Amino acid sequence: MKAVKELKLYKIKLALFGIVILGCTNTEKKPLEANMFSSNFYIYGEYKEDTYSFCSTVPIEVEYRYKVGKWKYWDNKGQLIAEGLYKPKKIKIEGIGGCPYEMKEGKIDRETWKFWDRKGAEISPSDGLIKRIENCKIVKGIAEQMKKKNSEEHGL
Repeated sequence: MKAVKELKLYKIKLALFGIVILGCTNTEKKPLEANMFSSNFYIYGEYKEDTYSFCSTVPIEVEYRYKVGKWKYWDNKGQLIAEGLYKPKKIKIEGIGGCPYEMKEGKIDRETWKFWDRKGAEISPSDGLIKRIENCKIVKGIAEQMKKKNSEEHGL
């Protein structure tokens, strides 16, 4: 009887150990195509650079980047969640800096983009998902990000 109880206790401990180990492992999976990383997504895409004149006491030329062409977004487990083309449009900014200025901006067109859930089924995206994708800030390119991560892990 004592041996049966010890065996059951051993199996429970082993199961708990497995849950802890598997629960603490890094499940991130970087897609091979990804060339950028944000706090929420792996990303493939391209930017173009441009400038606009910001009016102030002394006008300033401001450099900025905008999204163009084909972009893909994956979650941190490597599941494709969005894909489509950014077609930049000029937008007019008024009320900041003393005079209006124009700049280009890439926005998602729901009619031409595709979205998937975490299981790979095509979905109609929520406004929140669109906003998170459009407003995500690129941390760095993948190569720079991985180099930083490796140097931090190894104390370099």
